[in-house]
Amino acid sequence: MWFQVWGANTNVGKTIISAGIISQLVKRAAPCLYLKPVQTGYPPDDDASFVLRHCKQLWKGDAAELDRRLMCKKLFVFEQPLSAEEAAKRQGRHVSDQQVLQAISGELKNCARQSSSSNVVVETAGGVLSPFPSGTSQADGYRPLRLPVVLVGDGALGGISTTMTCYESMLLRGYDVPIIVGIDQGYPNAEAWNKATMMNNQQESPLIVTLPLLPPKDIPLFSWYAMPQVEEAFQSIVKRLDAYFHERVKKWEEMEKTAPQLFWWPFTQHKSNLHPVIVDSAFGDNYRVAAQKKENSLAVDTCVFHHEDSTWYLWDAFDGVASWWTQGVGHANVELTKSMTKAAGRYGHVIFPQVIHQPAYELSKELIETVGYPWAKRAYYSDDGSTAIEIAIKMALRLYATRHGSSSKQPPQVLSFYGSYHGDTLGAMDCCPKGDFNELQSPWFEPKGVFIEAPRIGMQNKRWILDRSSCKEWFPSDRHWKPDDYRWDSWEEIADGKRDDSTLGNVYREYANKVLDENNIATLIIEPLIQGAGGMRLIDPCFQRILVEEAKRRRIPVIFDEVFCGIWRLGVLSSTEVLHTYPDIAAYAKLLTGGLLPMAVTLTTEEVFDAFKADKKKFALLHGHSYTAYPVGCQVALESLAYYRKSPHWKGNEMSAFWNMDKVKELSALSNVDMVSCLGTVLAIQLKSPQQQPQGYHAVITQEFLNSLLAQGVYTRPLGNVVYLMCSPCTPTEVCDQLLDKLLDQLGQMRDRLLVTQDDVAIP
Repeated sequence: MWFQVWGANTNVGKTIISAGIISQLVKRAAPCLYLKPVQTGYPPDDDASFVLRHCKQLWKGDAAELDRRLMCKKLFVFEQPLSAEEAAKRQGRHVSDQQVLQAISGELKNCARQSSSSNVVVETAGGVLSPFPSGTSQADGYRPLRLPVVLVGDGALGGISTTMTCYESMLLRGYDVPIIVGIDQGYPNAEAWNKATMMNNQQESPLIVTLPLLPPKDIPLFSWYAMPQVEEAFQSIVKRLDAYFHERVKKWEEMEKTAPQLFWWPFTQHKSNLHPVIVDSAFGDNYRVAAQKKENSLAVDTCVFHHEDSTWYLWDAFDGVASWWTQGVGHANVELTKSMTKAAGRYGHVIFPQVIHQPAYELSKELIETVGYPWAKRAYYSDDGSTAIEIAIKMALRLYATRHGSSSKQPPQVLSFYGSYHGDTLGAMDCCPKGDFNELQSPWFEPKGVFIEAPRIGMQNKRWILDRSSCKEWFPSDRHWKPDDYRWDSWEEIADGKRDDSTLGNVYREYANKVLDENNIATLIIEPLIQGAGGMRLIDPCFQRILVEEAKRRRIPVIFDEVFCGIWRLGVLSSTEVLHTYPDIAAYAKLLTGGLLPMAVTLTTEEVFDAFKADKKKFALLHGHSYTAYPVGCQVALESLAYYRKSPHWKGNEMSAFWNMDKVKELSALSNVDMVSCLGTVLAIQLKSPQQQPQGYHAVITQEFLNSLLAQGVYTRPLGNVVYLMCSPCTPTEVCDQLLDKLLDQLGQMRDRLLVTQDDVAIP
């Protein structure tokens, strides 16, 4: 078992507790590692030597056998007896958080290789919120490991408050704290800890262990360790740790067996062969995945758990789907969590009609001055992307009626694209053509639109091309087409507004005018630049820009569905910065709150707002949600929008490249790859589908390929024959490079064994 010893303060006895626990663990045959990642005040303070010395004194067997079983190590040592940050600064050393974690992971991996039943004790330095050498608090710095915690409480006067503050700080960050242990200093602190933790309903109450008062410093500790009540206390700690790990494995086993009988998973055909993945926790860009057997060629660090006859492995897998495209600042981001808890403590929730609260006020100003600048003037809040679109449709139809009246005998229609997806509520579905997501919802579902093909852009054999197969009728034979009319060397060429007057741009304009003139279009709704659920299809920005401008020339309201693509998903705050044209209405969700809470907003112009002004209430926008402008969600959204500006990619009005284009070009040239799309945080690979196999969304990628990626530490959930990876706007470039290397390796190895023939719609 692997766990971590933390202290409520410095000098509360962490190392004494560690030595006592290890003295019990080494009685087992399995190897045991004591690890002190950061040691200050060295060499007078040497906790690894302390643990080794006292364990040798307590060991009653052969000394050589103890040497085989126990190893005590320190990783980063500093001379000054100060906080790690100050000690590192005075010593002129820079040690990053990543260096500390990589060093620990290397030791853990070695332990796992030596024995699947190894024991590891990692001891922190100072208190829970004491800093790493970099200045990051330990509670945040060690969080990617999420090792279970033995918290050493402060038994002195005032120790109730410090210990409970540390305990709650750890729970706030998602740690498990099965044990609190303290050294008796004559105060009833343990009774208070027990009472306080019994009130916590979020997890099983920790075991509270009290040890006798330590002898004076000039008396060796051996006699104290030898006291029966001390030995019994450490035995109880080890017993509780054993129980914790066994209970954890039993819960995984129970969930794996029972959850498929309880859940109705969305977008999943439950009659197919289900391969559920247990996500034990998540942090940063990664899921912490639990699996009962070791996957082949597992190339990542693993924690090993035993229970009876089963062995479980726990390892990190990159969240390649950004948790259904919501993940923006990393899972379990502590800054967002703190902003959420503060707003929850201040407000909970309050009704919004004719109410002003600060989070909604500040967020509305922020959105209108940034995401919606310069066109948006009003913010209307709702719960999720689909409802934000429902609201946008109501707004657009009212605006159209205000502009044009309602004298037309033809029912007004929405203009949208084939392959579009705007949500699963009926109004949003009616704006989409019949397809996999909605055709079985008839007779309630009734498409109320005109649907056209959108010209698709992608990379083939290392060069950007227009996929002419998606719009053959636009390439009349009487025109003379040159390859440079539909081939480009860079995305910058594709996005260049000068293309509007090109040969292809003129074809687009002719087609847009034809569609708009021949139909009673009341609203144009588009997913700017990328159709997400439609297969991550990259749409020619020249076509979308021309279509929007032609619609606006006819005073047809325009909706941008930026639920998926907005707020840095495509490397810009809004697609308007690429299209260089503005909507009347736009919907945002997903990245709005960084992936922490569900919330959406529909931004509009003042003209849209004015269309609902009247003397009677019935003409108002009578649409609302109980949690409209949820104060907690508004506060988290504010924190998220600010946090994106801390991204290593942030460059003001855009973000630097996430994906290495040389490696993307390599992907596009693989024999089993048809086309690659790459924009902002999105990388999508369309695999070749032989004619006899299902095409598009109904094509099914082999579980073998998905398992091989998961074994390499990459979780993905394809869209038919499209494998995509989505990083967050804050993912470092080096992580994206590692992902590209793994994709190139696995696609190269699998060759033609990527697709299977059964029709299994278990995605996205």
